[in-house]
Amino acid sequence: MTRQGRKIIIVGGGFAGVRCARELRRLQPTADIALFACENHMVFQPLLADVAGSSLNPRAIAAPLRQLLRGVRCRNEEVLAIDPECHRIRVRKYTGDSEYLPYDYLVLAVGNKVNLSMIPGMLSCALPLKTVGDAIAMRAKVMEKLEQADTCADADEKRWLLSFVVVGGGFSGVEVAGEINDLARHSLKYFPGIEDRDISVHLVHSGEQVLPEVSEPLRLFAQKRMQKAGVNLVLNERVNRVNRNGVNTRSGRSIQGGTVICTIGNTPTELVKSLDAPKEKGRLVTEPDMRVKTVDNIWAIGDCAWIPNAYDQSISPATAQFAERQGRQAARNISRQIDGEPT
Repeated sequence: MTRQGRKIIIVGGGFAGVRCARELRRLQPTADIALFACENHMVFQPLLADVAGSSLNPRAIAAPLRQLLRGVRCRNEEVLAIDPECHRIRVRKYTGDSEYLPYDYLVLAVGNKVNLSMIPGMLSCALPLKTVGDAIAMRAKVMEKLEQADTCADADEKRWLLSFVVVGGGFSGVEVAGEINDLARHSLKYFPGIEDRDISVHLVHSGEQVLPEVSEPLRLFAQKRMQKAGVNLVLNERVNRVNRNGVNTRSGRSIQGGTVICTIGNTPTELVKSLDAPKEKGRLVTEPDMRVKTVDNIWAIGDCAWIPNAYDQSISPATAQFAERQGRQAARNISRQIDGEPT
């Protein structure tokens, strides 16, 4: 196989996959690089809450992949399976038929998928926040509730309409709770039938503090700011059921709300599940250089990967900053392997 004939396939169009493709295009100008993603644009996931809260226009957080990745073949077909022994993937074409495509190097950057069925009632009664469409639908839902409450004569019904319950106290949950709280309260000047005291936003989190991904001083700072803004933090509580009226927790508490938003429930994709390779908490275990353990010439980066730090063996957190760095370094390692150098 000549250097010019190297075929590199990247599956996933998020932070990790896009950065990997761009870096590979720069380092290996003659390689055949293809990126598969279900959508033809890259979504800046950390800003979805800003779209839901009307702080940003949806166009501001979605960048067309073909503009980002000049010289990379961008394809929207779904990758159905991986055949590591034959070094090929199976994809579903737009006609419904499938075909096999060979690779010399395969990079998995598929992230996770939303699984709202893990809690009874969540699939039918809660809103997810994973795509630009989800954020737009959420914003429309908030405005719909404001419109309904503005002309509602029943005080209890009005409070229910204006009660928003966010499940999950990670980055997404904290962001969306704050954005919805701001959107609802800052819109009051347009709705004379609603008072500030009618609005309530609840953030339900299973831990003692929100934002477990950051240091304790930042967690405490965020909690104080949220409470000052009017967000009610419900900590050390796990939601075990969602219904039309709100949520129920394991302790027996009932939190009423006309709108329930779910920011938990991520699960591995079927592609990751099907790959016969070591996994930890549903993520593909890699070497420190991001090669999947026990599988030759397959690399994993981003939220689907369990990547240890060679310095202290700590695991990289699932954040955009780490995904960017993993994408860049995985590309450099693949390039070094092509050039016969150690990773």
